[in-house]
Amino acid sequence: MVICWAIVGTIGDLYVARLSDGRVVEESDLHLMARALNRAGVPSRGIHFEWRARERMMTAGQKVALRATVHSLECGLAELR
Repeated sequence: MVICWAIVGTIGDLYVARLSDGRVVEESDLHLMARALNRAGVPSRGIHFEWRARERMMTAGQKVALRATVHSLECGLAELR
């Protein structure tokens, strides 16, 4: 099943993604989040970001790294850890 989109943000020290099918994915590392999104069928172009008051904002570099890693996994270019 292909998930159309995911909204990614942070809660404490975790990266949290809400998927378009209602599931929630929590990971402590961007690479683990990228793998989880890829396994769920979220395309790199379907990743969106959300910031909430009192939570840490993802940096531009983190956002680019997450999308790039998911894209690499889509293309079969990244090694899975």
